[in-house]
Amino acid sequence: MANLKDLRVRISSVKSTRKITSAMKMVAASRLRRAHEASIRSETYALAMKKCLTGLVKSLSERQEEYFVSGRGVIRPPKMLVGHQQNNTHLIIAMTSDKGLCGAFNMNICKRVAGMVLALEKEGKQAKIMCVGKKGYELLRRDFQEIIISKFEGIGKKEVAYSEAEEVAFKAISLFEAGEVDSCTVVFNHFKSAISQEVQVEKLYPLDNFLEHNPWKGLTDMDFLTASETGAVDKDDWELGDIMIKGEESVMNLEIDDTSSQYKVKAEDTHSGRGAGSWAPAGISTRKKESRKMSIPANLAGLKPPAEDLEALKAKYGPYLYDFEPSDVFILERIIPRFIVDTIFRTLVESIASENGARMTSMDNATRNAGEMIDSLTLLYNRTRQGLITTELVEIISGAESV
Repeated sequence: MANLKDLRVRISSVKSTRKITSAMKMVAASRLRRAHEASIRSETYALAMKKCLTGLVKSLSERQEEYFVSGRGVIRPPKMLVGHQQNNTHLIIAMTSDKGLCGAFNMNICKRVAGMVLALEKEGKQAKIMCVGKKGYELLRRDFQEIIISKFEGIGKKEVAYSEAEEVAFKAISLFEAGEVDSCTVVFNHFKSAISQEVQVEKLYPLDNFLEHNPWKGLTDMDFLTASETGAVDKDDWELGDIMIKGEESVMNLEIDDTSSQYKVKAEDTHSGRGAGSWAPAGISTRKKESRKMSIPANLAGLKPPAEDLEALKAKYGPYLYDFEPSDVFILERIIPRFIVDTIFRTLVESIASENGARMTSMDNATRNAGEMIDSLTLLYNRTRQGLITTELVEIISGAESV
């Protein structure tokens, strides 16, 4: 039986632990509120970006089908839309936390990643892992050290910055451009409620899941190399002043350096700058034209707008009544990297919210368990103390009777 001193020390230690867990619970609850609000705000932008991307992909795929019917050849789609010809190497981005004390938050992610790696190996494919968060790297490196290619730590200490999402996305895009990986998925905890988080796997690229029908399926690399980059855009499609768009290379006199990365981050566009980072083709310089036609709505110019058969337009284009300048391919090549950055940013924000929710729940359970342990130890202490007092009294009485 433990003596009274040991019980007092243990009760004091558990009380100190309860104070810490209670404070951590309140801090996590405060951070959870801010993270959840940020998650809600990011959803609005994500939905708008997804709608824009869906319209662009639909327009491009329908135009390609029309080209096949009319025998006009192949439009060269963005590589990140249709992917590589092979799909042998898969990149997995595991989003975990930098700190512990959040229950099974990190372990659930690592279990899902481990299962995906083993499944890919059974199919004869290769997996590579990118760890976002210190805890995920510490857990995964025990079994998958050789396939972990990079790790990111310290993201979202106060709140997730867009530049941090760009850093992760740029690494993933660079691996695809270099041909080191063929596809990529993100594994993160989806925030359902403060007490419930669900592990989700979201495809990052290629974006062939946006294609209702893939008109480029079955084409070889040679077909894409010989295809027109903008699908042989006619000169009458649009006119910008004295600049006639006839191909992607002639748009605004762009000079493209083919030796550099296509999606290089401009150094002047940082998170604190004008655009929180800008994805653009590297080596591009733009010369402004002095004269350029400007499109003004007819009602603002005092003119009567021409009558159009809107029902006929809706039947042809559905909800995607858009005009693209210079072309849907040109815009899509610049929208896709932005969409990937936005997906990374949204999953990071959700992961931070889920982490704080898991930590708040875990610390609440720890505080409750500490209180129950204190009650149990206090009861044991009182019983032990009463037993010692009773023993002393019996010894005193026995001694007095013997005299």
